[in-house]
Amino acid sequence: MVAGFFSQKPVTLMFPLDPIIEGKVISGRRTLFEDGRGYVIDIQSDLAYGEVVEFYADRYGKGGAKAAPGMGAEFSVADFRLGSKRILLEIHSRETSTYITMAIHLGKWW
Repeated sequence: MVAGFFSQKPVTLMFPLDPIIEGKVISGRRTLFEDGRGYVIDIQSDLAYGEVVEFYADRYGKGGAKAAPGMGAEFSVADFRLGSKRILLEIHSRETSTYITMAIHLGKWW
């Protein structure tokens, strides 16, 4: 669980439309983007980098995740659009963990 507004509910209930990969939620927060409100979630997973990339490709489409130029072999970025919602991902592997940052743009202000 994450301190603050997540402490009362499991993260999966806070974000029911967005798959959260198995792992430890490091942080989660509501935020405002240039196109409206949304959330940012940081996750540490024990799954291998390739398994994480495949998890999100299975849910949002294979064409979304791309290698990030100049960032090494196990660092990808993705930009998925689901109607008015936009999900930006950064996935990178370090030592025995894979780290995921999800920026979920809801595409509306309120």
